[in-house]
Amino acid sequence: MNEFSITKDDDGIRLHKWLRKQFADMPLSAIHKALRLKRIRLNGKRAKGEEILSEGDAVAVYFHFAADTANKPTAPTQAAVIPEAVKAKIQILYEDEDLIALDKPANMSVHPGSGTAAQRSAIEVISAMYPELTLRLAHRLDKDTSGILLVAKHGKALRTLLVALRAGKFQKIYQALVFGKIEKESDTIDIALERHEHGQKITTGGGKRAVTHFRVLQRFADTTLVEIDLETGRTHQIRAHFAAIGHPICLDQLHGDFEKNKTFRKRFGLKRQFLHAANLTFPQPTFGELLTIKSPLPADLAEVIAQL
Repeated sequence: MNEFSITKDDDGIRLHKWLRKQFADMPLSAIHKALRLKRIRLNGKRAKGEEILSEGDAVAVYFHFAADTANKPTAPTQAAVIPEAVKAKIQILYEDEDLIALDKPANMSVHPGSGTAAQRSAIEVISAMYPELTLRLAHRLDKDTSGILLVAKHGKALRTLLVALRAGKFQKIYQALVFGKIEKESDTIDIALERHEHGQKITTGGGKRAVTHFRVLQRFADTTLVEIDLETGRTHQIRAHFAAIGHPICLDQLHGDFEKNKTFRKRFGLKRQFLHAANLTFPQPTFGELLTIKSPLPADLAEVIAQL
């Protein structure tokens, strides 16, 4: 057995990321197997890998591979070179000693992953702009959703933000254009959601409870602009909920209406779904006062409204 104490530098990251960094020469499949076989423990308890680490936590590993690699020096990491044109796509809306609120453009993933070019995700770009900090995402946005994204500057801020998020102390306001004319001025969608077993699509009627409140901002001939207040934050919640009530979001490629999307795209030239994270209210991590960050509709969405 080898036991490690989490340092300040690794405060706030998830266990599986720490393991991949600590045992860089170990195959990822072997790390997953060790977790599955209960050979990794966090503070004396079985670890699952998703836990967020805090300074002083004790990680015990029960495999021999650790002894050979735990103290192996790693090659210095070269600072990421991000083209200025990519950096220019991100605007800083707010910043203090604990966090950064940035305006994420559409067609940019929040983190690296399949289908995302190297050094092109939001966290990679913003990290290159702040090379002296270890930045961490406090929440997520879909790749094709624009708007406010919070990034924590240190582990304590991240943990505080996540606690507030789970306690329902975040108010997330979105704007979306949906197909059809919604007659009610405001309403609540309360439909359980679960991920489809064969892909990314979210299905209704099972899984976890999901609640979406909305009010109508403006009605057009065959579309409605709505303001959305999320009570829960399930994956693709807004998209799945509005599709479930017969008003899919314009140009939603996963839950939307194919024929309507085709006609809409040809008419307006929009290249992504009409969904924008416009307003975020949450407690500042250190001082507790409520912060409200706002992001206006980006040019591509504002142009659609102007044409309508």
